[in-house]
Amino acid sequence: MKDERLLFRVVRAAFNQRRKTLVNALSSQIPGLDKAELEQMLTRLGYDPRVRGEALDIEGFVRVTDEIAAIQIALL
Repeated sequence: MKDERLLFRVVRAAFNQRRKTLVNALSSQIPGLDKAELEQMLTRLGYDPRVRGEALDIEGFVRVTDEIAAIQIALL
C-alpha cells in the first residue's frame, strides 16, 4: 500500500454512499478522477465497473487505492 490516507478516503467514499457504484462514489469524493477513467481502472483490476464498495475485500481496496495513487501521480 502506497498511501494509507488515500486508502481511508477510498473506503470512506465507498461506504458513505452504499447504494452507489464504486465508480460514482469515488468520482464524487476524490477529485481529479473521471468516471471513464475509474471504469477502465476497475476493469483492468478484474472488477465489473458496476461493482459496489461492499463487494471488495481489504485487498481489493488496497489494489484500487494503489491504482488511484498511480493515476494521480501521472496527472502531476
